[in-house]
Amino acid sequence: ADIAQSDSDQYSSGVAGVLSTKERLDAEKDRCTSDVSSQMSAMGDLKVESDALFKVHYDEREAYRKKKLEEKRDAEERAEKERLRLEEEARLREEARIQAEKDAKKKKK
Repeated sequence: ADIAQSDSDQYSSGVAGVLSTKERLDAEKDRCTSDVSSQMSAMGDLKVESDALFKVHYDEREAYRKKKLEEKRDAEERAEKERLRLEEEARLREEARIQAEKDAKKKKK
């Protein structure tokens, strides 16, 4: 009977050891799963932040490009207006010169 009891105690002890080991492994698995989940979450947060920074950088570049394009267009418009103004002045001076020549010829006659 002592041998049977001893075998039963060893068996119980072995089962307890296996259950204890299984509990430790399950706890480690849960901890690893939690770590991986938090790392995945952190990576997701970094991706969101990275995308936001890229969008800000892209928007700033786009705004700068549009501003420079608008400045160029404005400069071209001012240059065209100035060219037209100078042409008009030259035309008016030419007309005044021709009129002055005609008036001078009339006075001579």
